Amino acid sequence: GKLQLKEQTINIPDLLNECLHLFASQTKAKNITTNIQLAKEVPAEVIGDQTRLLQIFSNLISNAVKFTPSQGKIDIDVWMASLSDLTSQMLKVTFQVSDTGKGMTGQEIEQLFIPYYQCNSQIDRDHGGTGLGLSIVEKLVSLMGGTISVQSKVGVGTTFVFCGLFKNKPVPQSLPRNESGEILPTVC
Repeated sequence: GKLQLKEQTINIPDLLNECLHLFASQTKAKNITTNIQLAKEVPAEVIGDQTRLLQIFSNLISNAVKFTPSQGKIDIDVWMASLSDLTSQMLKVTFQVSDTGKGMTGQEIEQLFIPYYQCNSQIDRDHGGTGLGLSIVEKLVSLMGGTISVQSKVGVGTTFVFCGLFKNKPVPQSLPRNESGEILPTVC
């Protein structure tokens, strides 16, 4: 079956907090600091596939938690790819997940989105997982009309940046009302 995207209201701050909450016990156990930064122009709500976006974040945050040592840090940043989008029907929103984990080599990054690839066999023994996560993430991001990229430095950490297209949630037109809250007739 072909993956279909659903259209539903996504509350971006709630979704990010919900996703971090899924990993709260692990981040607490490892004393990892998490931080969400939303640019002020990002609408709180957009129209898109909430389940798929949650899947993408769960995967990226799961990896960040897995490979970030104790006392580490995971940051999530969200901004508009283009401010001119704010007035259009479609919005391109950019998401970034950064960690202070062990990082990867250029060679490891090249293989990252290949199904079943893991940087080394020790990862499966130490951290579990199938190596499918990032290939699925890449497919989902592409389904959302976006792209994903990664930057990493061994011993410093890794940053994933992806964007997705969402529908702008129409702002309900407020109708003129009197003091009692009754809608006033509009004069043309």
